[in-house]
Amino acid sequence: MSQNAVAGDSGIKKLMDDPVTRAILKAGEGGLAGKPFTHGPWETLAEAARKKYGEAADLTAAAVRERVRDLTRAGQVRYSRWILETGKLVGKTNTALVALAVGPGEIDRAADILTRHPGVSHCYLRGDKGYNVWFTLAVPPAWSLEATAGKLRDLSGAGGVRVLFAERMLKIQVAHTAAAEKKAGAITDSEPDVVQPDSEGTELSAEEERCLEILWEPIDFSEGSPEAESAEPYAVRARAASVDPKRFEEVISGLYQKKILRRFSVILNHRNAGISANGMCQWDVADEHIDALADLIPKFAAVTHAYIRTRYEDIPYRLYAMLHGPSLDWIKERKDAIDEAAAKSGVPIRTSRVLISGKELGMKPPCPVPSVHRAWFSKHDPAGSCRKRG
Repeated sequence: MSQNAVAGDSGIKKLMDDPVTRAILKAGEGGLAGKPFTHGPWETLAEAARKKYGEAADLTAAAVRERVRDLTRAGQVRYSRWILETGKLVGKTNTALVALAVGPGEIDRAADILTRHPGVSHCYLRGDKGYNVWFTLAVPPAWSLEATAGKLRDLSGAGGVRVLFAERMLKIQVAHTAAAEKKAGAITDSEPDVVQPDSEGTELSAEEERCLEILWEPIDFSEGSPEAESAEPYAVRARAASVDPKRFEEVISGLYQKKILRRFSVILNHRNAGISANGMCQWDVADEHIDALADLIPKFAAVTHAYIRTRYEDIPYRLYAMLHGPSLDWIKERKDAIDEAAAKSGVPIRTSRVLISGKELGMKPPCPVPSVHRAWFSKHDPAGSCRKRG
């Protein structure tokens, strides 16, 4: 299927509504969990779609690649890439959710500064007062995350910063399309498979670091890119970087065994695909009720991400969950279902709220590769104030 075959809004809508395409996207969003690294992810993705969704019974690897390519060029798919276990790489205290208090006239400037940092991802405007710019941040173990967050605050002219560490990860589910189809109150039929961050992070060899530099970028689907037309895009990329593809596969497979790689995924541009609202739900409960609510929230099928995070006096919430759906009402219905279940379970909620994501300020995969960070810190922190000591 060529790009011309799906040109125009009507062509894209037809392709998005096609059951085979939806089978590919559902399998791709869920990702190839449990599947080791391969230079050619398209055959593995086609196999997953065939196995899970009957409409894709005759699906070939080439057809998967062509559809993902066309949807990427049309803006419906954001990127296709290997998802890394950032917490395993950088350590528990080197990845966090960060909130900045940015003045209304400084939002665009702050967004430009923040999104140039290689470890910043999922940057949104949430709310119109107080802590209103929220993003995730990860830095390699040699640097302090809190010092880096402070540096970003200073560079962006923000009035305040709060670093909300994930004290415990409760659920990570990137399959937003499947979650958005769940009714309010629907319970998942599987236990969340969560890899908790390492306490100190992972020390990489020079060869491992080099191979991760090659791996972490999304597959290049731009016109004329050799990766876009190849059955083995990572072999193409390794050769272009003068790395033997066989050795590259051996090194990356070793990182997979260390659980540094999570899965290969095809990530939708959800707002373009009808999942136009996402809300960060936050709950404040007494410490003795945290574990009970932490056990409850991940069971709801509509929840894609859930964490226990740091409490501050001005951000008192401890439980966090993300909901992605077609509207604000959709999100509120599902949060209400969680609140009702908590009440029935005897968990008193002191206060809660939903921060609906407004303007998307930046959305890119975080890069945890140390060499890429060295370049940023060399430019923005030449005195080394963000380096850890000792």
